[in-house]
Amino acid sequence: MAGKQRGRPKFEEGQALSRRIACRVRPDEEDEVRAAADAAGMSLSEWMRAAIVAAARKARRKKASKKKSRRKS
Repeated sequence: MAGKQRGRPKFEEGQALSRRIACRVRPDEEDEVRAAADAAGMSLSEWMRAAIVAAARKARRKKASKKKSRRKS
């Protein structure tokens, strides 16, 4: 086994998950989020990242479309 590297492969530049965002939730909210992640076949972290990023993108699109509609008026 000499010379064989162990562990997961290194991430490409800029792809490593190096930041944390903390969020406190009630027990019933945690149950809901864990159930959603499980139903999606994802880990809790994967599901939360996907949900947060999707919500952020949606909010930015909504804000951008409001700015465009104000310019047309």
